[in-house]
Amino acid sequence: MALKCWLDWDGNLTIVRVRGEIDVSTSGRFSRCLQTALMDSRADLVLDLSEVTFIDAHGLGMLERFFQDCEDRGRKFSLTHVSPFIRRLLKVVGFDRVLPILDSNSGLPNGGLAPRVARGKDPTDPP
Repeated sequence: MALKCWLDWDGNLTIVRVRGEIDVSTSGRFSRCLQTALMDSRADLVLDLSEVTFIDAHGLGMLERFFQDCEDRGRKFSLTHVSPFIRRLLKVVGFDRVLPILDSNSGLPNGGLAPRVARGKDPTDPP
């Protein structure tokens, strides 16, 4: 399955919204999306996983590295709308103790849910 991502901004937050599977075959697109979010703004970052259907070990490793990149730049990085499947994976590998997970009622715009009509830009699309 393909991976799509969008960036939305709300004041001091950059919300990275992802749809599809995060795995070795989509890692390039996912990495570009995360790096664009980090470089395009000085805001803290939230990764909305509400539309992610699968993540493999490669994808989990990317989350850990991106968390470290954010910390190195003095930025906060957290996850929201984490499915039970992904939560279980995070717990099995111990990332639940490292990666902050926000409740869906965390005060994010629209409860953190991705809007269904208008979306922010997909940083991985050609200009």
